[in-house]
Amino acid sequence: MSVRLISKDELQIVSALRQFEFLRGMSSTHFRKLASITQVHEYPEGTILHQAGDIGKSIYLVEEGQVNIEVDPPGGQPVTVLKIEAGQVFGLSSLFPPQRKMGRAKVVRPTRALVIDAERLRELFKGDHELERAFLNRTAAIINQRVKATWLELAHRTVEKTE
Repeated sequence: MSVRLISKDELQIVSALRQFEFLRGMSSTHFRKLASITQVHEYPEGTILHQAGDIGKSIYLVEEGQVNIEVDPPGGQPVTVLKIEAGQVFGLSSLFPPQRKMGRAKVVRPTRALVIDAERLRELFKGDHELERAFLNRTAAIINQRVKATWLELAHRTVEKTE
């Protein structure tokens, strides 16, 4: 078994990854693997990270700032369907075929994010099914929360229209 030394940059990324509730409880080995495929990016206000229909290539863990996920209804103005703030994750659809984005990700406050390369993460999954299970279980929990929130918002809007 070979041991790979971890760089100072990777140690800093491991430390940053550990701050996210989404990843809480993962093993040190998994954090090191994730750090090896993660970069830190800073985005100014107004940056478009992806458009609807784009192929998803990244998973974003927001350290500071805000990114809105917007959709364009036919003939209407853009609608914000999700506000991502510090401590939250988005871009998880990049893990699942066909990896097409359903909305636009727009930076509305200067944002610093840990950006995981989704293709390299899928490759890691092939050799580490424990990492795959741990990451996808967490992903399923986030998706479940967001579906529930969407249903509640739709119900709320329906009630408002009937009043």
